[in-house]
Amino acid sequence: MNSTRVIIHGSGGRMGEAIIKLCQQRKDLEVVAEISRNSTLQLDALEPADVLIDFSQPEGLQQALDWCLRSKTALLSGTTGIDEGLMASLRSAGASIPVFWAPNTSIGVNLTAQLVDKAAQSLGMTADVEITEAHHRYKKDAPSGTALQLAQAVANARGQDFNAVVNSGQQGDCGLRADGEIGISSVRAGDIVGEHTVLFQLPGEVLEITHRATDRNSFARGALEAARWLSQKSAGFYNMRDLLHHL
Repeated sequence: MNSTRVIIHGSGGRMGEAIIKLCQQRKDLEVVAEISRNSTLQLDALEPADVLIDFSQPEGLQQALDWCLRSKTALLSGTTGIDEGLMASLRSAGASIPVFWAPNTSIGVNLTAQLVDKAAQSLGMTADVEITEAHHRYKKDAPSGTALQLAQAVANARGQDFNAVVNSGQQGDCGLRADGEIGISSVRAGDIVGEHTVLFQLPGEVLEITHRATDRNSFARGALEAARWLSQKSAGFYNMRDLLHHL
């Protein structure tokens, strides 16, 4: 089996470091370049690889996307906090190269999203939905990309306009809860790796679906499985649901 040649963009971050360590334990993946924010190595100096794995910041993702389009290298990104314009660019790039974006590359988290979708379809508008998420004190964006992914799953399952029903970070005199609202609350503290709970409150009972990560290797393993899979795909825009269908 030929090894998949990967570039790690954002190698100085927590996820980048975890991915590099796991790559060293695998024979089917080879890290050919590592680029961190402080690295003197620049993308333009690199030879094309099979996949560029990006866990950086939105501005870094934009640079990685531009380089991948020029070099015809597949792009896998778990960078969150991106705006609608950059997301549109990622989707558009799928016409030319394989592009994979996921706000969370954990297999467990994405199975959680499928369970949330099923619960939301079954319960419909009879349940109030609240999502809580917690991460380490250094995470810059809130709500987390995973919390938004879970909220999107609920909205889609109930046929709602996501932007119209999601309410994040309530404070002050908010008034009565709106029918169909999807609330999101965020915690940033210590070294929490990642915790997400979706609460479905029904009259007289409550259903909670929770995923709790205990180390970053769960995200890194999912990213590496996705990278290996993406290296064999043709141009297109992919996500974790596509990967799960092939595991």
